[in-house]
Parts: sequence; C-alpha cells; structure tokens
Amino acid sequence: MIQKELVKKRHPNWLPTPRPLKIVPDQIVVSENDLFPKGEVIKFFQGQDYGFIKDQHGRDVYFHLGELDFVGPKNTKNFIKVGARIGYDLSWTSHGQHVRRIKIY
Repeated sequence: MIQKELVKKRHPNWLPTPRPLKIVPDQIVVSENDLFPKGEVIKFFQGQDYGFIKDQHGRDVYFHLGELDFVGPKNTKNFIKVGARIGYDLSWTSHGQHVRRIKIY
C-alpha cells in the first residue's frame, strides 16, 4: 500500500529533466609488439580518402582507403589522422608501392 502523502501530484504533461550522460569512452590499447613495419601518417585527405605514410626509412608511401584492409581493434577509417602511429604491409602495383594492410596503434 502506497502512502498518499509521500506521492506528489504531478502535472499531466510532466517529464523528467534530461541530464547529460557521463560516459567515458573505453581506451583501445593496441600493442606495437608485432612484425609490421612501423610508420606514421603524415598527410590524410579525408574528402578524397587517400594519404601518405612516412616509413622507417623516411620514404613517403601512398595509401587509399578503397585499397586498404584494416587489421586489429581500430579497424575503421575513423582512427586515421595525421600523426597516427601505424603498422602496414606493402604491395607492388603498376604505379609503385602502395599500402595494402594497415594496423592503427
């Protein structure tokens, strides 16, 4: 039995006040202890879906998102940004070396 004095009457159109949720995104930690050659994204043109990676030897290597296979837990293009540490696999095409697989750390 509910005590009537504890229940307050509310207006018929009453709604609770929205409060912002305090959700902390989980940090995805990716180990760099693998056999991928390491590099860094130096240019990324998001509108055209291509960019360049600076490899360990200082060379610039081309990549295009349409040609990439993502590896690891960060497997979407949302994690690609200038300055991101990555591991990659190269393949030869008629236009030279292109990145075929990418792992974002």
